[in-house]
Amino acid sequence: MWARLLRNRRFGSLTLSDLLQSIVIHGRLLRKRRRPTCQPLCELKAMSNYESVLSAAAQLPVDDRLRLIDELASSMPDDQPPQLSDAWLREIDRRSNEIDSGAVVTEDWADIRARLFAKHGVDGAN
Repeated sequence: MWARLLRNRRFGSLTLSDLLQSIVIHGRLLRKRRRPTCQPLCELKAMSNYESVLSAAAQLPVDDRLRLIDELASSMPDDQPPQLSDAWLREIDRRSNEIDSGAVVTEDWADIRARLFAKHGVDGAN
């Protein structure tokens, strides 16, 4: 159900942090993995503080952010259940109920992704 939310929902006012958490918790992007080549992404390896990593990630170009999300999602163990706050559980329930009731129109992740890549002039074939 949660992966469906990510595939079918627009993210609205979610922050990069919310998006990263959602992707890491709920699913993986279907992208070819590439080695990071840009300096800011390589510098992330040396950081241990969550806030400094998040701040540095927010400065990356869109393509590098998507690659970072993919790498983080790939590093999550499949057998470890996500630790969700009460606020996230309420939000998941709210969104799921909206989808189930037909109150919102869903959209495929592939369409959202293609639109984002086109908007930012990024080649989405990588």
